[in-house]
Amino acid sequence: MKQSAFFNGLLFALLSFLLMSCGRPSASDQQRDAASLPKVFNTLQTLEVKAYRNQDWCKNIAYQRGKFSNNLEATTCNLFDGTPQPMDAQATQDFQAIARSMATTGVSIHFLSAQYNSSNHLTGAEFHLATLCRCSYVYSPQYDHLPENMTGEMEFTAINSDWYFVWEDWN
Repeated sequence: MKQSAFFNGLLFALLSFLLMSCGRPSASDQQRDAASLPKVFNTLQTLEVKAYRNQDWCKNIAYQRGKFSNNLEATTCNLFDGTPQPMDAQATQDFQAIARSMATTGVSIHFLSAQYNSSNHLTGAEFHLATLCRCSYVYSPQYDHLPENMTGEMEFTAINSDWYFVWEDWN
């Protein structure tokens, strides 16, 4: 009986560790990803992409042509304000252009959001990773300081002067 309790405790500790790390990229992977993600900036700026999501069950894009989605039923699919239209041929083509551009980065993301200035220059973006953890890369050119960590809830890690990494707890 004691052996079973020991193994259950060990299993719980291992699962807790895996959930805490859950695919969180190493510091060197973060450096590599931050150097690679700008490959998609030109495509985002050209199409004026504000939001993009690419998951099996939910694909959408909010950009200069409007808001489009392949899933109009699930309330958790479209993470932008406003009501999307069904994907049309042009939105599908533009969505695929973003997907191809993202593929060149080697970084697997579920969704992104982006902000622009009046000259349509990218001023910030958040890239949410396709991992078990709630992790994202934030592009914030020449940010002054990182947001304050909230122990056990959110952690912010500097990558360089333009990028930082965010880990969030699931609860």
